[in-house]
Amino acid sequence: MGRRWSGRPKGCGPDRAADLPGADGDFTLYEDENDSYRYEKGAHATIAMHWDDGAKTLTLGAREGGFAGMLRSGDSAVVLVGKEHGVGIGESAAAETSVFTTGRRW
Repeated sequence: MGRRWSGRPKGCGPDRAADLPGADGDFTLYEDENDSYRYEKGAHATIAMHWDDGAKTLTLGAREGGFAGMLRSGDSAVVLVGKEHGVGIGESAAAETSVFTTGRRW
């Protein structure tokens, strides 16, 4: 199953993670400055994620890397995609949950 993570411009609302239930999956959140080529020299951050479909659990790994201006913590919304829920362009669905992330594994 496909996975999608949509980030946010610096200083805007919460990140939104969208998951397509039906199978376990691993995916990676990638962030960079979004306005330079410094990512080519390592100015970016990633967070490994694992969806356990049987337990309906999303596990976030520790943040790796960083860049100038990166938010060190913030709210993230998790949306489980279903028929007419969490589909289309924009924020088409209320989140199932919201989490406050600090870059540590949880």
